[in-house]
Amino acid sequence: MFRNIPQEEYSQYIAILTEQQALDLTDQEYTNYCYFNPIILDNNWIITMEEIVNCTNEQFMWVKDLPLIPYVPQPNNIELT
Repeated sequence: MFRNIPQEEYSQYIAILTEQQALDLTDQEYTNYCYFNPIILDNNWIITMEEIVNCTNEQFMWVKDLPLIPYVPQPNNIELT
């Protein structure tokens, strides 16, 4: 559990980054052999809660202080034929 959020709900939260924070994290390890992968979602740079919770790299522990927001993916409007 992290910030009173059960592990099974981690996929429902993200953290928004500034562009500079995203650049600072890109291609950096958050733990051994696991790398941050900031992406743009709805015009915002984000990282996942999994990256935050599993971060053990002392240089980037500040990610644990980022505000978390709920995120519910919207279904694609793509028709499969």
